[in-house]
Amino acid sequence: MIRKVVALIMLMISLASCASNNLKNEESIGYVAADGSAVLRDASERGPVIELAGNLLDGTAWKLSNYRGQVLILNAWGPWCAPCRTEVPRLQELLNKKSAEGLKVFGFATRTNESAVNAFTAKYKISIPQIADFDSAVISQIPGVPSATVPGTIFIDKKGRVAGFALGAADISLIRSLTESLLEE
Repeated sequence: MIRKVVALIMLMISLASCASNNLKNEESIGYVAADGSAVLRDASERGPVIELAGNLLDGTAWKLSNYRGQVLILNAWGPWCAPCRTEVPRLQELLNKKSAEGLKVFGFATRTNESAVNAFTAKYKISIPQIADFDSAVISQIPGVPSATVPGTIFIDKKGRVAGFALGAADISLIRSLTESLLEE
């Protein structure tokens, strides 16, 4: 319960600090600031179960539905992205600490190629499975989440619903707090 309260407070601070940046003018309605702001929806406000499918870098088929009952972090990233080069190793650390509690993390390598992703993951010892989503076609299928922001972190609850997201370089403590709240559900 304390974690949920802390997560809610952090979320409120984060949203309050960027609220004026979310809508720039009437012509840009729908623009969401890529400043690390985050949204975590209450369980009663989450949409329907979603399905995604793609291929891992090694060609193995991947389906979101294979991970029902676990909390998922889907991270759109690219090795060309400076904030991603910081965020991905921190997501690896979070996965290492929370995988026994039911956390899974998947990278959606976007706007890049297989050799660049393999070089990055080898250099930084990243074992997060990578979906080959070089044209963002898979991640863009997620309803209600701006898919053009990199890095972009999407939280999927144990039922397979979009629970929330963080756009841009989100602080790892915020990601950890939101993740812990979902793991406690």
